[in-house]
Amino acid sequence: MTEFRDTVTPQRAREAGVVATVEKPFKPTQLARLVAQLAPAPAAGRP
Repeated sequence: MTEFRDTVTPQRAREAGVVATVEKPFKPTQLARLVAQLAPAPAAGRP
């Protein structure tokens, strides 16, 4: 996770073999929304 103003670190990470980087959001609620999109909660009633 990199700061949105950092243009060097994501490129260095990709050169080192990282598939993707995520920019650190300004507000914690944005991070929670991103996590929810990437890992949706299981449906209710499922063990």
